[in-house]
Amino acid sequence: MDLTDIPDDAYDGEKSPPELNALESPDTVLKGGSTRERLLDVVVGLRTPTKVSTIAERADCDTETARDYLKWFDEMGMAQRHDGRPVRYERNDA
Repeated sequence: MDLTDIPDDAYDGEKSPPELNALESPDTVLKGGSTRERLLDVVVGLRTPTKVSTIAERADCDTETARDYLKWFDEMGMAQRHDGRPVRYERNDA
């Protein structure tokens, strides 16, 4: 088979295109996971130490819930805590 061969099961134009309005919005897909998954996604995306309240806002959860998970992520080595006022976290690249 070379690059110009068309497979037998290739789209032939007879089927109607998918109904895009029936698909989930990207916002729903991105925020649809569990709180832990959303927080981990935010932590993995952090490039600089970030306040707990900002992380909670990005993960769409309560600040105290974020604080509990971030403490656990720090204990597991997935995040790094920066003490001070306010406490900040960033992902642990180690």
